[in-house]
Amino acid sequence: MKLSEAEWGEVKEAYETSDMRVVEICASYDVSPATLYAYARRHNWLKRNQKKSRPKGQDFRARLATLLDMKLNALEADLPHVKATDLTAIANLLKLFDKANEKPGANEAEPHIRADQVAAMRRRIMTRIDALRDNAK
Repeated sequence: MKLSEAEWGEVKEAYETSDMRVVEICASYDVSPATLYAYARRHNWLKRNQKKSRPKGQDFRARLATLLDMKLNALEADLPHVKATDLTAIANLLKLFDKANEKPGANEAEPHIRADQVAAMRRRIMTRIDALRDNAK
C-alpha cells in the first residue's frame, strides 16, 4: 500500500518525536522498515541515533498508548471503511494496555507515568473506540 504525503508526515513525526520502535511505527502504517528507512534517507530525515537516546526503562504503556492513538487516528481518518476486524484489533491492543497495567510492581518499576495518567489514557482510548463503533454501525 502506498502512503500519501500526509501519512508520510505522520510517520516522520512518529519517527522523529516519539520513543516508539521503528517496527511499531511500520506496523501502524503497514510499511516495511526498509521502505521507511529508504524514504527517510531520500527526504533527509534525522537519523534516530542523532537524537537524544531513549531513557532507560522506557515506559511500555506510554509507547502502547501512542500506538493506539496512531491506529485510532488512521481509523478515524477513514470512517466509511472501518470494519469490525479493525475495532477488534484495537480492542486487543487495549487489552494488552490493561494487562501491562496489571503486572505486579508496574508503577514502581516505571515511576514516570502515574496511575491517573494511565486511567486518563484508557478513558480517552475507550471514548474514541466507542465513537468508532457508533460510526461503523
